[in-house]
Amino acid sequence: MLYIKLFVIVNMFVYPPRKNNKPVYTEITCNAVTEKCSGSEVSRNDTYWSGLYKKVDKMYDNETKTLPVGTLLYRGTLQERPYNFKSNTGSPLIYFGLDFVISTWISLETHDHIQKNNRIKIKNRTYYLHVYKTKKPIKYRYIPDDKGTIMDFDKTSALKYPCIHPQEILHGDNDFNSRYSELGTELSFPRNDKYSSMRDIVEHVDTYVVDVHKLQTHFKKHISEWDPVHALKKIKV
Repeated sequence: MLYIKLFVIVNMFVYPPRKNNKPVYTEITCNAVTEKCSGSEVSRNDTYWSGLYKKVDKMYDNETKTLPVGTLLYRGTLQERPYNFKSNTGSPLIYFGLDFVISTWISLETHDHIQKNNRIKIKNRTYYLHVYKTKKPIKYRYIPDDKGTIMDFDKTSALKYPCIHPQEILHGDNDFNSRYSELGTELSFPRNDKYSSMRDIVEHVDTYVVDVHKLQTHFKKHISEWDPVHALKKIKV
C-alpha cells in the first residue's frame, strides 16, 4: 500500500531535467579592463547547467511545438480557489510551471517580497500549489532566452501567444539566495480574449499548501540534496 501511494505521488509531480550531483557555485567576478566575467551561475554558458538547458530545448523546441492533452501544469499562487487566475501584481500574463519545482519555490520568493513590503500589513499568508492538466492541445512559441522574464526578452510574443522558456528558479528573493538557484521551465498565457477562460483550457487536479518555512530551512540545498515535494501538503478545495 505504501509503495502504491508513493508511486502516485511521484507521478503527480513532474521534475525538471536534473543531475544527481550538486552544482559547484563560485562567485561571479568581472574584469573592468577586459570586460570579461568568470564564475558559475544558472546559464547556458555554465559547464554544469549547459547540458540541462539542452534537455529543455530538446523537450520543447520541436517541430510541433504543441503540448498534448493531459499535460500537467503547476501554479504557485496566493489564490486558494484553483480557477481564480487573478494577478496580485496586475501582470498581463498567467504563469504556470511545466515542473512542480519552479512553481513551489515561487512561494518563498513571493513570501520574501511580502515580508519586505512595508505597505503590506498582513504578512502571514497561505501559499498554494495548484495542479492542472490540459484539456486541449496547446500550440506555443518556444523562447530559448533565459535571463529575466518572458516580458523582458520577447514581450511581443508573450502578449499574443502561449510561450515556453527555460527559467531560473530562485530560492527566495535576495542576492544571497540566488547562488542556490536551479533551472525550471515556465509556460505563460496572455490575458487576452482568446485565453480569457482558462477553464476551457485546463482542468484542476489537486491542490497543495506550500510550507514556506520548510523552503526557508532548505534554501541552500539543491534538488539532489532536498526534494521540495516535502514542503507540500495536499488539501481539498
